[in-house]
This record gives sequence, C-alpha cells and structure tokens, in this order.
Amino acid sequence: MRERCRKFLLRWAKPKYLWAGLAVLLLFNFVLFPAFPQWMGIKQTPLVLDLRMSYNIRDVREFFEALGPKGLRVYRLSELLIDVPYMIFYSFYYAVLLLYFLKRKHYNLPFLVVCLPFVLGIYDLLENIGIIYLTHTYPELNSLRVAIVSGFTTTKWTMALMTFLTLLLIWIKPAKRDA
Repeated sequence: MRERCRKFLLRWAKPKYLWAGLAVLLLFNFVLFPAFPQWMGIKQTPLVLDLRMSYNIRDVREFFEALGPKGLRVYRLSELLIDVPYMIFYSFYYAVLLLYFLKRKHYNLPFLVVCLPFVLGIYDLLENIGIIYLTHTYPELNSLRVAIVSGFTTTKWTMALMTFLTLLLIWIKPAKRDA
C-alpha cells in the first residue's frame, strides 16, 4: 500500500504540476478566502477561528456575535465549500512537494515524512467539522467541545509548522553525493 501511494504521488511530483499547484494555492489564499465574505455581503470579518492558534468559549462567542446570523451562515458555508477542498488540495500538494525534493536530493527518509501533510489535513478536516458543528449549535456552546475543536486547530498549526520546517530543511540541505 505504501509503495502504491508513493508511486501515485511520484506521478505528480513534476515541476509543471508543482507550478500549477502553487498557482491554485495562491488563488485560494489571495482570491477565494478574502473575497468569499464580500461576495456574501459581509463588510468586515474578524480573524476567523481557523487562523488562530487556539481559542476558548469566550473567543468563539465573541467571534460568532461579531459575525451575526448572516456572517455565521457565510462562515459555515466557507468552511464547507472552500476550506475543505483547500485542505484536500494542500495536503496532496505538500506531500508531492516533499516527495519531489526528497527524490531530487536523493534522500532516503521514511515515507512517513511524506505523510506529514496528510496528518495536517486530517486535523484541518477535524477542525472544519468541529467549527461547522459549533456554528450549528450556537448560541448553545459547550466549553469542552470548544476546547476539543481548539485542540484540533492547535494541532493543525503544529503539524503545519512541522511540514514547513521539513520542506525547508530538505530544500536548503545540500543533495547527497554518491561516494
């Protein structure tokens, strides 16, 4: 199974796909995410829960109140229609990028290193499901549920940092030389 997954990812680990993937990531980050609230008529959006390192029930309540009913619907919709596809795409993209650099530099690291972006994606998905759940149950928020969702968010950012540091280290470290 691991070898089939590696071969599948290797098919995409080519510069033309990596450049195209980068363009898609930039589209999400600089066009879709910023524009979605404006398309729905929301003038000012406070810092969304997804972009915070952690939060508590007071933070969630204040954020949801600031959004109002329409903003809450937009936020729920953006989690489902933009953030979930984005999570799937970036997990795949970063795994392929890791594999590309590992192959190019002739590193023989465990395949689990390539799986870091997928672990990141799983926590992002859990966070998205949790946030959608919180928007549905609002104003009846539960401290334990908020703490669990916040834990998913914190773990997501921790895994993102690990993924980016791994990419950076592989990218800047000189290639192995055959003796």
